[in-house]
Amino acid sequence: MNRSFRLFSIGPRIRKQGARLVATSALRLQILSLGAFRREVVVEPRKGWLMVHDRQFWFLERTRLVPFEQVEAVTYGFEDWTLGGWFFWARDTRELFRVGLRLRTGKEFDLFRFYGEGRFVNESYFPDWWFWEDFLTDLSGTQEQESRVLVELLSKMIGVGVDRPRF
Repeated sequence: MNRSFRLFSIGPRIRKQGARLVATSALRLQILSLGAFRREVVVEPRKGWLMVHDRQFWFLERTRLVPFEQVEAVTYGFEDWTLGGWFFWARDTRELFRVGLRLRTGKEFDLFRFYGEGRFVNESYFPDWWFWEDFLTDLSGTQEQESRVLVELLSKMIGVGVDRPRF
């Protein structure tokens, strides 16, 4: 029995401001970095562009304006970050979902990463009920659902498809 809670995941805050979509780095990450790192992505569908504003090390700031015409695809990838996942056949996973853009020039970059506690996975020869304790107390984050929402919104607002990252 898996139950998902936002508490067990780290991802950007996504909100609507008028017709614009605004996504900002997770507050927990900003606090952990003492405000040194922050990213804000603003999608402006009426004007046909998105803006990526980065702050690194408190004083280095960079803003990129990307017209929709330059975007080839929204990239969406998954990585299993479970430590020793290859060693244990039955385990709780750690998941990382990456949302980014591929430009027509071939350049790719991540916009945001969603990290969190995943579901219990049983790849052993034993049935699931053998691990009933792990199965019944399985808690996971909402990183998968939240990353899919962002990917779908970006894809529809920009007017491009979704593809896997090449790197």
